[in-house]
Amino acid sequence: MKNFTEEIFARNNNKNKTAFTDNTGTISYGELEHKTRCLASWLVANNINPGDNISIVMDDSIDSAVCILATILIGAVAVLHNTRASKHNLNLQVDLIEPKLLFANPTTLDTIHYKTTTITDITALLDCNEYAGSGTNSLDDIAFMFWSSGTSRSSRAVMHTHRTAVLIAENSTNMLNMTGRDRVYSTAKFFFGYGTSTKIFMALWVGAEAYLDAGVASVYRVKSILQNYQPTYIFSSVGMFKQLLDHSANLTVKAKCFTSGDRLPKQLIQRWNTFTGDGIYNFYGATEVLVFSFGNGKNNDLGKPINTNYDIRVADENGNESAAHEVGSIQIASPTEGRGYYKTNDWVTKVNNKWIVTGDLGYRDEDGYIYYTCRSVDIIKINGWYVSPQDIEETILSYKGVAEAAVILNTTEDDIDQIEAFVVSDKGTTVDLIDLKQWTFSRIEKSLCPRQFHLVDVLPQTDTGKLQRYKLKRSAT
Repeated sequence: MKNFTEEIFARNNNKNKTAFTDNTGTISYGELEHKTRCLASWLVANNINPGDNISIVMDDSIDSAVCILATILIGAVAVLHNTRASKHNLNLQVDLIEPKLLFANPTTLDTIHYKTTTITDITALLDCNEYAGSGTNSLDDIAFMFWSSGTSRSSRAVMHTHRTAVLIAENSTNMLNMTGRDRVYSTAKFFFGYGTSTKIFMALWVGAEAYLDAGVASVYRVKSILQNYQPTYIFSSVGMFKQLLDHSANLTVKAKCFTSGDRLPKQLIQRWNTFTGDGIYNFYGATEVLVFSFGNGKNNDLGKPINTNYDIRVADENGNESAAHEVGSIQIASPTEGRGYYKTNDWVTKVNNKWIVTGDLGYRDEDGYIYYTCRSVDIIKINGWYVSPQDIEETILSYKGVAEAAVILNTTEDDIDQIEAFVVSDKGTTVDLIDLKQWTFSRIEKSLCPRQFHLVDVLPQTDTGKLQRYKLKRSAT
């Protein structure tokens, strides 16, 4: 085995089984393999060679899945770009990658300045003989690039191998007991490592079916998909699960549900358990390692590593393992560690040439389960105390009508540190900030209550959907 695409087609003998459903129809495993091999043949005939970069700026669809699979089948590198990234960020990324070919949505053509062959419709390219074999020499050849989140600095392209895809697929599906009978739905798009890991790596590895949605994942759209598609595995975000609960009329969910990217509030787990009879499971990872662990669905823990080849610890400032319930730096060791950031010698901070410093803070309990606290750059120190902003945000989010909340420590013109909160209201709802402040004040310690509340339309986020607190600090000043 030398190639991830080659392996998934070899594993799936039921060629009539549905592989993907998208907004236009379905495709079987046999049809998916045929289209992939035909597109691969066209790529080779047009001088795309192993190791060449191909930028993919496409919404999730059967065609975009074919482009990804064909690219890595011939040994080229699939670079996944956010179709909703700002024009500035997208052009910075494409210029860095210098792709030999670009697959794009027609609507993005005027956005991208880089001059290269650009394909917006693959239909005419499939009239070719099927490509046989694969273009890789080893599973350690580069297959994908995903962009880091950029919560505190610019986004960078993380290089991952075919071996990473195989390990993620094999280990995760074993741990989750995912089989070919399952139907997978993820609100994360392919340009997220989270999206590709769930809808391509995991689903195709076991011969399951995945739903690909090209649209923006609003709560109404997601609810409609859940009602009509009835997935058995749902991968989404904390915010989406909260919105689904707030709009749960006529909705039935009978699926294992996972979230990633933020701390999972206990209150949300309890509400979801009451609604569905099951909890929400934390899905922990980073773009630099992709999937790492899954929580147990009962608490807001990050669980334990996928298997014994992965390791995790919480370390103090001296690099020693922290005692139980002592907050420290979450550090991981993983066989799926990326091969570095593209075109830079910089890479993740490591301790003892083993432990990757994730930039997250957390603690472990007596049973070895890890709990996420917050990003280390987001920790708040006020009146000599350290507090996670998520502790305060969980209280604010439980106020009726609040859809999103973010808390920061800001310095006033008088050089005084104070906690401030930014709130987004539910659609069609108005939040009384005076009442919200009094309500929050009655539920948390006085020194931790935000001194100012700001009502905003949106919270600043990276292209991968993560909160950028530093931008809130700029807006507050």
